[in-house]
Amino acid sequence: MNLTDPNEGILEETPADPTTQKKLRSSLLYIALVSLLAPCIFCWYSTRVQSIEGVLIPGILGLVILLYTMYILYQREQKQDLAPPLWRVSLVLVFLIVITTLATVWMIASIGWHRISGPAILIMGAWAFFLAGRRIYESWSFSSRAVLESTDQVELDMISIRGSHPVYPQLVYRYAGDYRSQLRNERIHRNAAEIRQAIEDGRFRVIIKYLPDEPRVHRLESWTIEKTGSP
Repeated sequence: MNLTDPNEGILEETPADPTTQKKLRSSLLYIALVSLLAPCIFCWYSTRVQSIEGVLIPGILGLVILLYTMYILYQREQKQDLAPPLWRVSLVLVFLIVITTLATVWMIASIGWHRISGPAILIMGAWAFFLAGRRIYESWSFSSRAVLESTDQVELDMISIRGSHPVYPQLVYRYAGDYRSQLRNERIHRNAAEIRQAIEDGRFRVIIKYLPDEPRVHRLESWTIEKTGSP
């Protein structure tokens, strides 16, 4: 197990093409615009509504949807989580439906279908459903087009996150030729010693699922440690 600079993996990755860089800049611009406009819109909206419920109910719903929107934009800017599992994005859609329904029922029971609050909830709900629906489509499209690859081109590096201590184990794997990515989670942290020994013995394998026409969009499906004596 070797100690590496956390920025080293970024330098070794396959450089992004101009189209990818353009998308990243667009995502950053969207994040900046949302961060700037959301508080302004809410302040303007608050001056148009007299009742506290008319501000509180859309405000809570808007905060949830804003955080979800920021999360999606940030993940796209980081080129992460582009192949989410279908079960997870489906749960998010169900959650958004439930919270939008509760906000609507709460508002109708409190102040009725206010001429500003009602359409505001509908617009925010429609936007949230659009984002969640697109994620479901992306997940389904990925599952139908992706190919599986099993590889033993794996390393276990110890990294210091932003210079902090202690260091953490990070699984670094290569797939589809020159593509390289990494994974760090609690399971890897708990089993670091066993994983390191399995890699040294050539008994550690990972299964990656990726798009053949855009290998950067991928998901590490699983990793396994073969038993001693396995062919």
